[in-house]
Amino acid sequence: MDRSELAGHLFDSLRNKIIGLDPNLIIYPGHVTGKSRINSIEKNKNFEGVYDSLLNQIKTNACLTKIDCEQFQESISGLTYVPEYYFNNIYQNQLSIQPIKEIVDKSLVFIPPNQFLQEISKHQECFLIDTRPPEAFQELRVPYSINLFEWLHLDVKMRAKLQPSSKLFIISECGKERYSISLLAIIGYENVLGCLEGGFEAFQKSHKLNGQIASIKSQHLSKDMHFLDIRETEDFQRHHIKGAYNIPINTIPHTTQHDLQPQALPRNKIIYVYSDASNRSLAGCYLLNESSYYNIVHVDDTYSAIKKNKKLEYQTGL
Repeated sequence: MDRSELAGHLFDSLRNKIIGLDPNLIIYPGHVTGKSRINSIEKNKNFEGVYDSLLNQIKTNACLTKIDCEQFQESISGLTYVPEYYFNNIYQNQLSIQPIKEIVDKSLVFIPPNQFLQEISKHQECFLIDTRPPEAFQELRVPYSINLFEWLHLDVKMRAKLQPSSKLFIISECGKERYSISLLAIIGYENVLGCLEGGFEAFQKSHKLNGQIASIKSQHLSKDMHFLDIRETEDFQRHHIKGAYNIPINTIPHTTQHDLQPQALPRNKIIYVYSDASNRSLAGCYLLNESSYYNIVHVDDTYSAIKKNKKLEYQTGL
């Protein structure tokens, strides 16, 4: 599909679907203001933002009623870049239009906060979409998440990195999961794999956030997690979580620089880092972070406290 055909689809949609709606309908532009010849909505402002009625747009916007398809294509010829996701969205619409309710029902899968990062790690290519207000997101966030409203204001070339087929996980305020899924579906993103159960507030209760490093208390650990023990080798051999890998903290820079233990430091799993003291494991996380390992979670407890977790299995030796 080329630019001309894309413009033709827009023209048909405006003439055959939009104009026939209730003339009292309030219209909000879903984009930044464009050429004055084709966009008069920005002239009508109030404290709620930018809007206009369909009736007034029919009267004042020549592109809606007074020009043919060829003239319409010419009127938007000034657009210099067409985002790839425009073509993806049109392709999806041509295939089928799935009711929003069906999309929501399919996507409304709740993931417990202590399993959320672990579930995400099963998918190499996915995005964490935070639908809270940007102010709350800036104050505190789940590591590696993207705020939906900040993302919508990015340059279109940056926005194109998130494709309609991308796998998405939702982080919202508690009770706003359905709204969040609907909002994404409306703009063409329907592949939501799950939502953080209890919202961001629940994640805060089970994790402590240190910048871009998340922390978790030992009682929330489970045996299916990927563990990295950064204690000294002698301590590790004496007693450790079954299946854990050992990289002593003082060897982390050398190990990561030369990629000496790829099995211990996979890029496609969440790595839970523990030590004999909480501040020591956090220091190890910062060292890993400096080596571009961002898939790490700090176990915020001493090893003595970790051993009290009956859900885990333990062993001695290597």
